[in-house]
Amino acid sequence: MSRYLLVLVTVTALLIGIGDPWTWYKAINNLARLIGEVGLEVEVLDEAFYAMIDTVLLSVFATSAGALISMFLGALASPMFFSKYLAASVRAIANFMRTIPALIWGILAVIMFGPGTAAGAIALTIYTTGYLTKLFYETYENVDRDLVDSLKVFGLRGIVLASAVFRQVRKQAVTNILFIFEYNIRTATVLGIVGAGGIGYYIAQYMTLLNYSAIFTIIAVAFVFVGIVDLASYIVRRFFV
Repeated sequence: MSRYLLVLVTVTALLIGIGDPWTWYKAINNLARLIGEVGLEVEVLDEAFYAMIDTVLLSVFATSAGALISMFLGALASPMFFSKYLAASVRAIANFMRTIPALIWGILAVIMFGPGTAAGAIALTIYTTGYLTKLFYETYENVDRDLVDSLKVFGLRGIVLASAVFRQVRKQAVTNILFIFEYNIRTATVLGIVGAGGIGYYIAQYMTLLNYSAIFTIIAVAFVFVGIVDLASYIVRRFFV
């Protein structure tokens, strides 16, 4: 199989121009020149810090709102609790929400609400809802059917049954939510480039000014924040979930 992959890589590299040595020569020269020009701009640090705080708050809102909605939709999407026709319809909606990239939702939200954090929050909430709904109904499907049948014996149906089953899988649900939160932090950084708030907005602004030192400073701050979030998420998953 590795031979076929090697052939595919070689052919596609030649077709898109990556296989051209001159392309790599120019790229390395440009990168070397960029490294020589960039540096930390202390005056940008405050701006980057507060922008990253907005990005984190945006991600917290989108993750929390998306998780709340997805808990309900995830139950509706499971034929264990509701009819297979309703489940199929909800799954189709969730797939649609998840299939469209968060960046496209961001562009649509900016058109609707105008540039700003609100647009980013709405866009990221929609994408989060689609993604978490899938994770939740897949988690329900892995539950022991004997447990579900025993609960049905006591007359539990629909949302009440789903709530009872959810208590058995809440650790996995928390893990899924934390995973999406980490993803949302990174995605929210990019959403700002299309005007949907967060630190990406400032990256886009400084890109238009060709101020690479400011861009490097903002990216460095974002890198530190993302690292802290990843570490905190790991600690929570490792010791508290």
